[in-house]
Amino acid sequence: MISDSTRKENFRTTNGTLFLEKISRMRLGSWNYKGQDVKQYRHYGPMAQDFFAAFGHDELGTIGEDKSINQADFDGVNLIAIQALIKEVEALKAENKSLKLAEASMKAETQSLKVKMEQFEKQLSTLMGSGNISTVSR
Repeated sequence: MISDSTRKENFRTTNGTLFLEKISRMRLGSWNYKGQDVKQYRHYGPMAQDFFAAFGHDELGTIGEDKSINQADFDGVNLIAIQALIKEVEALKAENKSLKLAEASMKAETQSLKVKMEQFEKQLSTLMGSGNISTVSR
């Protein structure tokens, strides 16, 4: 499979998230070709018709056909999807880090409020014990 960048033209970037959505709707599973021994010859993957419906066209033209899947196109779709997943994982990691920092800040604030509440309760108890405050409404 030739993949030399100097032999390519009309390059277009793709939307990896859209590729993931398309893959999620594809009919994927195990199967065998008609006439093959079902116990001996099983395969995994998509149907060419589903692959072509999802990825068979871009703004410039047709990619592949609906009876087979070109290995270069299959690999390309997989790499685009993997790249999109990497970006999603990195975004989730950053969000998780931010949430952990916010959680730590809220825990520290909660602990500080607990300490202040304990101090307030001690002061209130002291005031009530000295007779300066006769009743407290709750």
